[in-house]
Amino acid sequence: MQTLTFIAGLLLTTAVYGQQLMFRGLTVDTIFINGSSGYYHFDDKGTTTGRTDTYIIAFNKTVNNYVVSDYKTVSIKGTYNPDTSKQTVKHLTKDKGKIISNTTIDGLLTAFSSKYVKPTFENIGFDKKDFLSLTDEKHIRKVAKQYKQDWHFKMYYTTKEENRILFDGCQNIDTFNLFVSSKFDTTGFVMVTDVWDVIYVYIKTTDKEFGFEGKYPNVFKQPWYDHSDTSKLMPGSIVNLNINRFLVSILPEKFNRRNTIELQSLADNYIKWYLQRRDIIFSYD
Repeated sequence: MQTLTFIAGLLLTTAVYGQQLMFRGLTVDTIFINGSSGYYHFDDKGTTTGRTDTYIIAFNKTVNNYVVSDYKTVSIKGTYNPDTSKQTVKHLTKDKGKIISNTTIDGLLTAFSSKYVKPTFENIGFDKKDFLSLTDEKHIRKVAKQYKQDWHFKMYYTTKEENRILFDGCQNIDTFNLFVSSKFDTTGFVMVTDVWDVIYVYIKTTDKEFGFEGKYPNVFKQPWYDHSDTSKLMPGSIVNLNINRFLVSILPEKFNRRNTIELQSLADNYIKWYLQRRDIIFSYD
């Protein structure tokens, strides 16, 4: 009985406590995740407003695990005429001290280590039920309405049978795979002025900090840009949709720009692409 108790205690200890993980051969101390967005107003004062949420996960030697050490949101507002700047910082304590499992952290680190994982339905994290739910008639109509093209589905312009064929066609997995196989361009680096919508991930190790960036207007924030090698003029590119899956599992629901890396965002972009192919939405809409 004592032997069984000892083994059970050992298994429980192994499950609860972890150890520091490695990234590119170095020990990971801290992971910083920033979700930032804002825009320039084009008004007489030259106003810029924005918000940045920061989620910090650090290895805590006392509990021998990675825990949330800070979660804060910073709102900014500035003008050029006159030159003003205001910043409001709010620390959110709900998640402080929360343990993030080594399995999840290791999954994120592994995803950032793989430069290209072919995007397919099977390796994105979708299951069939989720996919059908996020691409159903209700969601198709909602996306079409955003572009003021939902009139196409009214009986004056179509039939129930034509609508049924169109709605069912969007739920074809082969069509979805065609979308994801052609959507993530790694040949360049997008530059956007006057607006920003970006998620940064910084992995701090004992000797080096590795920086990654997922940004608008790239669909699903893919590819991620690897800024770790500062000797290169342009960052490297990573296409691995598992990065998004692990980040979503880590970040709080209301974390700024988290919605842009959720499966709903990918599904909405897929629906838009599908409706463009069906000449219901046009590229300039």
